[in-house]
Order: sequence, then C-alpha cells, then structure tokens
Amino acid sequence: MVREDNDFDEFVANARRKEEASSSRNAEIGGVRLDGVRDESELVAGVPHFKRVLRLVRLLCLSPPPFASRIERRGRRRRSNTIIGVESKFTFLPSSAESFANTNAISDTTTFLDVARACARRLRLAKELHPSGNDAQIIVGIAGPPGGGKSTLAKQVCRQFRKLERRKSANTASSGGGDRGGGVNEELEEDENEENENEQNTNNNSNNNESAAYDIAIVPMDGYHYYRSQLEKMDNPQHALAKRGAPFTFDSERFVNDIVNLRKTGSGSFPSFDHGKGDPVENDILVEYKRHKIILVEGNYLFLPEQPWSRLLDETCFDEAWYVNCPVDEATKRVIDRHVRTGKTKETAELRAYSNDLVNAKLVDANKRFADVMIPNAKRFS
Repeated sequence: MVREDNDFDEFVANARRKEEASSSRNAEIGGVRLDGVRDESELVAGVPHFKRVLRLVRLLCLSPPPFASRIERRGRRRRSNTIIGVESKFTFLPSSAESFANTNAISDTTTFLDVARACARRLRLAKELHPSGNDAQIIVGIAGPPGGGKSTLAKQVCRQFRKLERRKSANTASSGGGDRGGGVNEELEEDENEENENEQNTNNNSNNNESAAYDIAIVPMDGYHYYRSQLEKMDNPQHALAKRGAPFTFDSERFVNDIVNLRKTGSGSFPSFDHGKGDPVENDILVEYKRHKIILVEGNYLFLPEQPWSRLLDETCFDEAWYVNCPVDEATKRVIDRHVRTGKTKETAELRAYSNDLVNAKLVDANKRFADVMIPNAKRFS
C-alpha cells in the first residue's frame, strides 16, 4: 500500500512538472501568449487571432475545439477575394497583415480591381513598416507572360496606391494630425462607377510618372525594345522583326545596367514605349530618389536565369518579385485580341501569336518559380 501511495505521489509530481513545462512552452512558441498578442500590429479580428491560438494548441498536441474547422473556413471565405501568393521577402510585415493564401481561394467573382487594391495595400504597409523608415525605397519586379496583364496591373496598382495616400492625407487633415487611414485592415471606399472599369479605360499614352506626387513610379521593360531600324540591321532582319518581343529583340544589357544602377542610386532616366509608333521614347520616365519611394519594374523577362537578365535577381535589384500568374493559353488569346484591335486580320494575329508570343509566354512561365509572390489571374476585369 505504501509503495502504491509513493507511486501515485510520484505520478502527480511528474504530471505537475509536465504541466509547468507545457505552460512555459506556451509562452515561448513564436513569442505568442495565450492570454494576449505580441504587439499592437497583431491586434486584429478575432478569427486570425483564434487561428494563431489554434496553431499553438496543435503544436502542443492537444485536441482542438470541435468548432475550430468552422472558424477556419469562415476566415478563408472572408479573405477569398484578396491577392494570393507565397512566402514573400517583406518579412517585416506582421503576420496579421498577410493576405496571401492558397491560389484556389480565388473565386469567380474576384475582379482585377480586387487584386490591384490588395497589391496597393501591401505596398502601402511595406512603405509604412519598412525597417529603414521613410527613406526606404522599395523596388518591386513584376513579371508575367505577354498578355498576362503586367502593365495594366502596374498602372492600376499605382492608381489605387494614390487613392490610399489621398485618403491618408484627408484623414490626417480632418483629425488634426492623427492618421486614421493607416490600419492593417483598412478598406477602400470606391465610387460605384469605378467598379465597371476595365483595362481598356487605362490611358496607355499617359506619362507613367503621373503617380510621382504619391511616391510611386513605373519603369517598363518595353522601353528597351530595339528600334525597328536596329532590327533591320541585324543579320536576319526579317526574322528579327517577326520575332519582336523575344529576349534577343531587347537591349537587355542596357536594361539590366539601368535597373542595377536604379537599385544603387535610387534615381535614373528611363525610356517608355510608344505603341502607336512601335518604338521607344527616350528619357520619358524620370525617377528621383527623394520623390519616388516605390518603383514598379514590369516586363516579361525579369526572372530569366541567363545573362544578362539573371543579374537582376543575383544582385537583389528587387525587394520583392511578383509574377502575374495568367495561364499561357489565356494570355495568348488576349494577345490575339490585342493584335486584332490594332488592325491585323484574325489569321495574321493568330499566326503572330502562335509562332512568337506563345513561345515567349512558355519561356516566361517556365521561370515563374523565381517569384516571391504569385499574383492571381482574376476571372474577370473590372
């Protein structure tokens, strides 16, 4: 009997030690406490906080409450129309600010505008929370197949970012200096008319630095197309002109050198592309370090693992690399429609797309693994 009592006492003591160890472990895992959060940046809606606690419970090998899966599904549904991606380089963003999840969460009602707004909010948070403070300049590389929507996305992200900045300024002025517009879960209140916008309403001839007053600018790779006169001087000019848009038809050395220099100095002068004339326009885009704190560099071949393109990633030119994840077949159909709108016949447009643009799209798509963030293909434009 005495032995059994001693065994029971020892069992109780061991149980208490395990309970104390478990409590100590609770406070150490990820710096999260069951009775609170690490800092104000994680003070968000109940579902995300519940999910952090739930992950902690599962780490401790305890049984989750029976309603856990229902709460998780509710959280996924609430974020189903936001931008989707993978692990990013913006490691300084709080986990509660991350709106990236499984690509399959995109629904049929997700619009291109939804995606652009989410991108703009992400850039805004990155700008505000960057460890280097207000002097930090963020450069994002946006790649994707021809017809994938890179240029349209960049322009719409600029527009949405400027709206966020205007709202921030208006809130600061109305509150006497307090910023009520910088919260992690801030939602845009858009005019009803804007819901019906599509990529055709974007003014392609506007200066990309229209966004300069709001600290954001676009540097397009299209400005580095070889001039038609240069293609005509190549060994096989007919082939060069037919394959315009392939990597060898760009002045890749100049483009890479300019982006590397932009990363080092924060400033530079860049060419744009006149789609009406079909040739670049020199010195059309001016980026100034003191003025532009967010730069979007967009183009097909930002992630190619061959020289000189590979220098862009090797020399860390981008704070984050985004890929517009449009299926190759869908992108090619868009390219055909674009060719037809410029006056080509359906047969000519298809011949051009399938012999050149589709080949380029497959090359680009094969290297999307180098992206930090996958931008979803919206089911419809608006």
